[in-house]
Amino acid sequence: MCRAPKPWFNENILDLKRKTRKLERMWRKYKQPDLYELFKIARNKYTFELNAEKQRSLSQKVIDFHGGSKKLYKFVSELTGKNTDNPMPEGESDAG
Repeated sequence: MCRAPKPWFNENILDLKRKTRKLERMWRKYKQPDLYELFKIARNKYTFELNAEKQRSLSQKVIDFHGGSKKLYKFVSELTGKNTDNPMPEGESDAG
């Protein structure tokens, strides 16, 4: 079972992640300080680009909800993970 692809995870982000992991493996293998510095630079660039792309993607999605506040609030609740479904089963009341 695969996860649904995230809209902000594009080819550029994937390439940065691969480069970062490659530098991390090299640093862990050879334990050289210069490799660690290269790894840190790549890691910071990857994190910055990922967060920027995520912000652009989510901002665009919010803009697309122009005039639809119900859809916007549903989207925000999905992002924050708040479950609004009623856990109680449907049925008749026992009190009546």
